[in-house]
Order: sequence, then structure tokens, then C-alpha cells
Amino acid sequence: MYFWAMRNFNIFKTGIQTVFVLGVIWIIFFFTTNAYNNLYNNNLNYIPFNSDIIIQVDVNQLLKGSIEGLLDTEDNEFIQLIKNIRGGIAEEKIGELGIAINTKTILFSISDEGNRFYGAVFNLTNQKSFQDYFSTIENTGIASSNDVGLIVLMPRTQSNKNTFAESLFIGNHASIDLKNTIDPIVVWTKSTTMEYNRLDIQLEKESIHFSGKLSKTLHTANNIKSLSPDGFHTTISNVPDCINDSIQGRFGDAIPNISGISFNYFGTELIEDPEFLVAPEGDFLVQFEKPIHLDSCIKQFQKEMFIDSVKGNKYYYGPKTYYSKQVSERLIYIGVHDYDSTHLKSQRSLLFISGDINNLTHINSRGFLKYLLEIIPIYKAAKQLTGSIKSFEVKLTAEDEKTIHVKGDIVFNKVRYASIEFIRFFLASEFFK
Repeated sequence: MYFWAMRNFNIFKTGIQTVFVLGVIWIIFFFTTNAYNNLYNNNLNYIPFNSDIIIQVDVNQLLKGSIEGLLDTEDNEFIQLIKNIRGGIAEEKIGELGIAINTKTILFSISDEGNRFYGAVFNLTNQKSFQDYFSTIENTGIASSNDVGLIVLMPRTQSNKNTFAESLFIGNHASIDLKNTIDPIVVWTKSTTMEYNRLDIQLEKESIHFSGKLSKTLHTANNIKSLSPDGFHTTISNVPDCINDSIQGRFGDAIPNISGISFNYFGTELIEDPEFLVAPEGDFLVQFEKPIHLDSCIKQFQKEMFIDSVKGNKYYYGPKTYYSKQVSERLIYIGVHDYDSTHLKSQRSLLFISGDINNLTHINSRGFLKYLLEIIPIYKAAKQLTGSIKSFEVKLTAEDEKTIHVKGDIVFNKVRYASIEFIRFFLASEFFK
């Protein structure tokens, strides 16, 4: 799940931007315009067939929680962020979009003839307004009926962009489980030709909970070992093929396939003198499918210029010191702390993530680069978001031979509303620009 999220982050960046920007518009005009009457969610019947990933976002439910949070906490910083964009996209009247903001929005990803397309399906209040507005947006195909509109982002300029959008709109449609979709965000991912996995995401005042079931196509490593959780902890007992393929492409047979990884991450050190280096601060326990010799592994790293020098059980990456240990014939340890066997434990989960997520944005540096990072909006926003999170935990466990259970909880610090913090992130990071 972790690697899936990383790979698909950019896929839904544009779609997520659309949903949150529309949501921000709705907040700004909430007290100055009449909200549309709730419509039926007819767009749920127009999800393109063969969509790989489908996300249903109940914007009305998300923004309701945000408004309650604003009234409860008097978050002046968040209100100022909204005011700062009033001169831009927020000046567009909601009516000019033709979209029913207070219903469910569908985001989707679909492949066709070797290309990947991303789009959205909306309920409409005015078909003509929808067509007039979105037809002016470059590389965007549109199709619509009286009450439903579809947009699809094209990978390049195409003269027949609306033809493809029409084919998705009037063609066969996906059959997904819509029962009990009461949570503000529901995600479906394709598991087979006709079946989808489902993940339900629930937002409460100061927490986010998600749960779901996946078809079991993964196989776990036998007797996977993990480090005792510390810092930001992750243990993966099923490493995606793309990771092993990448390693094999770089190192060949010198390093066998990885069957499991466990690490505690504490941050990143930026080294600027005598040369620029990015050094992860963490402890890593790596389990392989076949026996491996640590010495040959270290030599391969030296050959690839990942290691400057070796002394006993220490090796040096620039001025940074790492410790190494051959734990068993298939298990090696590399980290910023000396190896301690008492910190090993057995792991049964396919994936387990927990700990201080603030370590993901922790940068240890005293140079000019740290100053530059601090003024980059996306980094500032990410650091603020992770700093507002009190605890983070995700677990994937095999429920039976065919099913994997997904469960996770994100708890925010007191007086930090989950919906506000995520909208604050998208506003402060300037995704919408």
C-alpha cells in the first residue's frame, strides 16, 4: 500500500486539486450565496468501464466538517489562506461552472491504447454553463447530459479530445459496490477484470480512520523479522516487483531479490561540504530471498560510489557514519545506530506503518539549502501538516487465504480538525496555482 500510494500520488494530483479548489470556493460563498438543493447523485451511473482507480468524494460532507471546525476553533490562519485566493480562482462564480458542489464527485484513472487518462464525473446544475466553462480549458475533453458532466485530462493536445470523452460517457460503465458509501471518501482499485477492492475513509473532528478489504494476490515472506518500532516505523513483508526489478537492473545478480524490509526513519541530513550529499537518518533491516554476503554487498555499494570507506562494522558516506551487521545468511542490518539483537521481533502483518510521521519532513542541515527548503510552499505545508499529526498507524493483515484486511488511523493534535488540516495543506502548498 505504501509504494502504491507513492506511485499514484501524481496521478491524482490534478483531480484532487479540482475537488479541493471547488470545495474552497464553496466555503467562501457559503454565507453569501444560496446553496443548491441536494440533487441525486446520477454521476455514479457514469463511471467509465475499466477504470483502474475510482475515488468518490462527498464534498458536501467534507466541507461541513471544515465549517464546523472553523466555527469551533476560530482558525484565523486558515481563514487568511482562503482570503488570499479570493482574487484568483475564487472569483469565479459557482454558477459559471455548472457543477452541483454539494453532491458526490467521482475521480477516475483509466488506460487506453498505452496512454493513461485522468478525469472526473460531476452532477450538474446547468449543462450549458458546464460546457461553456470547461470547453475553454486546454487538453481537457468534455461530455455531458442534462444532469451529469464528465471531464478527462488529455496527455497531449488532441483535436478529437471530446470524442474520447464522449466514448467514456456513453460507453459501458463500471460496476462497483456502492452499498453503505456513507464516508466522505471511498476508494476502489481494480483487482480483476470485473472486481474492485474498496477502501472507506472516515473523517472525524481530530482523526481519520480508514478500513477495507483487498483481494489477496500477495504472498508474504516466511518468518519476516522487524525492528522494534522507533521514529517513523515501516515493515513490509511483501516487496513490490517493481522495487526488485529496479535493484536487479542496477546491481544484477550481485544483490538477490528482497523479500522484506523493516526500518525506523528519523529524518534526512543534507550535507553541503565538501560535496552535496543526501543522507537518510535511519536503521534498516533487509531480508532477502536467497543468501547474501554483507561484504560483497558493501563492495558493490563502494563500486557504485554509495560508500566512501569501510572500517570494521562501520562504513562512511561522506562524513556520515553507518553501522552494518550480517544478522543471518539472508538478513542484513544497516543503520545510524549500532546493531542490537534485542530490538528484533517477528512480524505477521503484510504492511505495518506507525510512529512519528513528522520525521518524514525533518531535515537536519545548517546550510543554505535548509533555508531554501523553508521558503518552498510545498515543503512548508507538508511540514505543518505532519507537525499537526499526533499518531499514525496503518496495518495490512491476511484475513484468510483470499482476503487482506486494511486498517488505519491518523490522530491529530487537540484542536486540529482533520478536514481543515488537509485543506490547509492544499491551500498553503499552492497546488491550485
